[in-house]
Amino acid sequence: MPLEPIPRRRLAQETSPYLLQHADNPVDWFPWGEEAFEKARREDKPIFLSVGYATCHWCHVMARESFEDPEIAAILNENFVNVKVDRQQRPDVDELYMRAVLIFTNGHGGWPMSVFLTPDGKPFYGGIYFPREAFKRVLLEIARMWREEREKLLRVAGEVARAIEGEVQFTLRTDWEQLSNEQMLVVAESALLQRLDRTHGGFDGAPKFPPHHALEFLLRRYEVTRKSPLWEAIELTLHQMARGGIYDHIGGGFHRYSVDARWLIPHFEKMLYDNAQLAQTYAWAFALSGNPLFQKVAQETYAFVLRELASPEGAFYSALDAESIPPENLDTKVKEEGAFYLWRPEEVKAVLGERDGELFCKVYGISDEPNFVNPHTGYRGCVPNLLRAPLENWAKALGMSEEELQAKLRKWRECLRQARLQRPRPPLRRPDFDQLECLDGAEFRLRVPFSGRYQLPTRRRTGSKFSLDKNAKSGWDALAQLPQRDSEGGRDVGRLRKLGGCSYGVARSDGGIGMAAAGARDSGHDGAPLLRFSRGRILVHDGAL
Repeated sequence: MPLEPIPRRRLAQETSPYLLQHADNPVDWFPWGEEAFEKARREDKPIFLSVGYATCHWCHVMARESFEDPEIAAILNENFVNVKVDRQQRPDVDELYMRAVLIFTNGHGGWPMSVFLTPDGKPFYGGIYFPREAFKRVLLEIARMWREEREKLLRVAGEVARAIEGEVQFTLRTDWEQLSNEQMLVVAESALLQRLDRTHGGFDGAPKFPPHHALEFLLRRYEVTRKSPLWEAIELTLHQMARGGIYDHIGGGFHRYSVDARWLIPHFEKMLYDNAQLAQTYAWAFALSGNPLFQKVAQETYAFVLRELASPEGAFYSALDAESIPPENLDTKVKEEGAFYLWRPEEVKAVLGERDGELFCKVYGISDEPNFVNPHTGYRGCVPNLLRAPLENWAKALGMSEEELQAKLRKWRECLRQARLQRPRPPLRRPDFDQLECLDGAEFRLRVPFSGRYQLPTRRRTGSKFSLDKNAKSGWDALAQLPQRDSEGGRDVGRLRKLGGCSYGVARSDGGIGMAAAGARDSGHDGAPLLRFSRGRILVHDGAL
């Protein structure tokens, strides 16, 4: 039997961390581009499109089960032109074909996204994660139908293309030009509020991603209009996310998304761009409300980013993986999803002692009945959360003030965080400015109160190298190092918003941007526009949209 030709390592020439992960697969992958479509047309083959991202847990699982398997690779290489896409590098491709997957799966989207296309790019079948044997059956059946019943597939492709076109036209209403700016904003408000989950917060059902862009829009509109339904949506969503397991109660920061509507069980990746935007959102909500929970979450999220995502080179890592090696698997090195973040009662009590550990477990929902079980491996544990009852209820039941209980929990969380550091940590994804939606420019300054002092690193990029200037000053003088610009001339002006004893904000110069925190000793700096992060650029917020 002749040997299978070795696939060209096309992905090895790419810059995407996700594509590089697949560079050595036996699958003959193409990056997204005309070369793949031209080959599909020339050889009269359908296209298999696989979309994911570097820290996606189920992307790793499908890669191990299928894309690294010689038998599956041989079926793919013989019958399909195989295209691999990083959704963070090509969100346009991801969004287009996700619309098709939502049609095929009756609304169940996610990653890895697996879509089968005609040579001209029209989707005719798709899904998300497929277990190996199911994926093999799908591949063989689609290959058969392409040979024997192609008209059925082409008919489906045409129907789906027309459905997507109609959906896009509906989304981009034809009467926008007849609406004033204010009318368009009111329409957007109404659309969001209609989708609000009025029990758990967020929009639509599971899976739920932190809706930072929607929340920023509602915050902007609430500042202008003071409409109570807008604030109710903001407050409910921020409260429920902060209480749920999507928030890391031990180490701060948010996981990628929740698999359920309650925000209880996360997919355990932690993304830089999520946490950068959510920290801003919580800080903004605190500035408007004075709610100490929002203050706490903002401070802890900023601290997490500095502590765990800042790289020695002066950049920021783009993400933490979902998987790590459980302590009990040190010999086998087998990774499990969530192993770094899950707890069992005996582990908590081993750190805090029997009495304090028992109380901590009650408050944070850690019991012998795990709330997380991996359906494929059986690995289990508890995701700490506060969904059972708010802290004020626990304080009353325990006969202590809420402040006293908060102090105890703060001490215990730090003890558990230190103990957790002894576990094997999830891998970090390399610094990559193309991935950092919160950065735009050659110079970045991040200032937050951390470990009892101000850390004010200045990061400069020269080519692909980074250097870290550790001599930045603290307080208001550090912010003054960035040129302040006049917004009337299209330039940006920085504003600091008070956050407890500190103030948070961002500033930008031609050379870069900054996110700042400084001691709130001088209240005179609390009046200029606020700049916010938004997909690779900084936008001015001046009290109107």
